[in-house]
Amino acid sequence: MALIKQGMKHRDIAEQVGVGLTTIQNWRKRGSFPERKPREQSSQLDPYRAYVQKRRSEGYHNLMGIYRELQAQGYQGSYENVRVQ
Repeated sequence: MALIKQGMKHRDIAEQVGVGLTTIQNWRKRGSFPERKPREQSSQLDPYRAYVQKRRSEGYHNLMGIYRELQAQGYQGSYENVRVQ
């Protein structure tokens, strides 16, 4: 709403915010925009996080080795998820 009050065009606001022009027009009609809750996203790694933390606390920091151990336990996610965890 602040951008509208600053005099920005609806099309420019839509582009900046990343929503459609109709959405901006609807928000303006209502006089506010809806609050959105943060997206709750789970990872395939979630059920295995405790195991990864346990192995790392034991001093084992070979992530490819941990990844292979997880695969043996049924993990189907990517190595990248293990690496950035």
